[in-house]
Amino acid sequence: MFCLTKMSKPLVGALVSATFALSSAAYAAEDFPNKPVTIVVPYAGGGSNDLIARLVGAGMSPFLGQTVVVTNAPGASGTIGASRVVNAQPDGYTILLGSPSEISIAQQINPAVKYDGERDLAPVGQVGSQPLALVAAPNQTITDVPSFLASIKTKEFRYGTSGIGTPLHLAGELIAKESGGQMFHVPYKGGAPVLADIMGGQIEGGVLVFSTALPHIRSGALKGIGVTSAKRTEAEPNMPALAESPALKGVDIVLWFGLWAPAKTDPAVVAKLGAALEKALADPVTNGKLKEAGLTVQYADAKTFKDYIATETVKFGKIAKDANVQLN
Repeated sequence: MFCLTKMSKPLVGALVSATFALSSAAYAAEDFPNKPVTIVVPYAGGGSNDLIARLVGAGMSPFLGQTVVVTNAPGASGTIGASRVVNAQPDGYTILLGSPSEISIAQQINPAVKYDGERDLAPVGQVGSQPLALVAAPNQTITDVPSFLASIKTKEFRYGTSGIGTPLHLAGELIAKESGGQMFHVPYKGGAPVLADIMGGQIEGGVLVFSTALPHIRSGALKGIGVTSAKRTEAEPNMPALAESPALKGVDIVLWFGLWAPAKTDPAVVAKLGAALEKALADPVTNGKLKEAGLTVQYADAKTFKDYIATETVKFGKIAKDANVQLN
């Protein structure tokens, strides 16, 4: 007959508690989701991140069997919204629509950012990507990559972006390094004012989010020089990739977008979110709307996306270090 000793009772109690905790977690994962899921967008409404999140959320909802709500938490280059998800309950009900600024770049250039995008967030899956566009003001004689390269050899090219340390800024620094030309960064507080100043001829050009720049390039209000992806984009195949020029062959930067959960979220819950994301991106309606928004839809599972982000973090860190980009 088996008898519990005084020494063994605490051990049995601990084992019972652990078993109960594991059973509860398994039940929670099996029951997930039983209420609405919130996607946090770390930028104001109306931008590309916000649009992508709303399209993705609407696409995922039928496959989760729950409403997906999008909430905006802007500020500090996306780190306020990202921090909100880092510190959220790791139950899968609060997730992030993230991009390079808050995942890979922020903690490398800003000592005030206390979270680590790779350590403190668990990737759910990649949604897709889009390039950036190098553009010139309509009053410039620059019309293509050769004329751009010739111009910056003899005179300064002031390029505007939506802020210091953004992927747009780092893309500009990489273009400047590769070309060896005279490029000077002019940071703005947001995309609208930089767009207005480029179109008005106050600065020579800028690096813009491709989907933002495209309508103005097509209307003639901006001159499209090239995209920052290694290859041309399907949305505008006539616009060259800067890397097609031998002088800019090292330029390969895209804005990627994906979903993240708090780091300690049950992997089974993350897998359910990932499965819903994959099905949503395969749906012709959601897929078509995302493509219309300028996105190259490209699902990647959590493991594949995590490995990709690791290489991207190193790449962005090197560009920032080489250009001495720091936020104090």
